[in-house]
Amino acid sequence: MRKINLSSEAQQLLTHPQHMKAAFSRERHKCIPNIPQSLDFIIPHMYTLTRGFERFLLNDKTTVSGGRLLIFSSNTQLDELFKSSYVFCDGTFSTVPLIFNQLYTFHGYRRNEVFPCAFALLGDKKTSTYIQMIEDLKTAAISMGTKFEPLVLM
Repeated sequence: MRKINLSSEAQQLLTHPQHMKAAFSRERHKCIPNIPQSLDFIIPHMYTLTRGFERFLLNDKTTVSGGRLLIFSSNTQLDELFKSSYVFCDGTFSTVPLIFNQLYTFHGYRRNEVFPCAFALLGDKKTSTYIQMIEDLKTAAISMGTKFEPLVLM
């Protein structure tokens, strides 16, 4: 391990993990936009692409019920999803920004492995929103020359 010349104040901060966590969080937030407070925010372009500059934001729309539906997935991830016979879905309510109601994820199962393939932020929990989300994935499959018809969707 290399020795670093730090002030005694900096050394004291390093001994407290909570201080380090807070400091890292402050620094990280200097580089990223604030979490939106309303559904009418604009997604910065850099968050619509993967690190390899492939499209990542699949859909950004207002639902029939007036909520917002964002679906994130690259073509590579969608290809895995559409080739999967078994698709596992999961929704969580506790880890989303307050303006959204749910983060819904789709995981493909191929070659004895489970892959996260699509991530949707839902502005409401209405049946029509879930239907729209599935329809959007089916539309994406058609545009890629395939179908989204897993044997099992759970």
